[in-house]
Amino acid sequence: MSGTSPVAHTTENEIKFLNELGMFTGIDATKETLLEGYLVGAMRRSDWGAMDRTKVLHHARTLHANAGHP
Repeated sequence: MSGTSPVAHTTENEIKFLNELGMFTGIDATKETLLEGYLVGAMRRSDWGAMDRTKVLHHARTLHANAGHP
């Protein structure tokens, strides 16, 4: 797309991604396992762009703590 600038991935985009993690894949892994992998990768992430690292990690950790618990 010539002449358009990319839109930065926002905190809200990442939280939506985390909320939907595992819902649309064909892989055989629990949301808890997927969140564990996300958190490991997030600790190595150096560029958070327009995202609020603290909010995203807090949300991921909260989802992980509640994974598998109705």
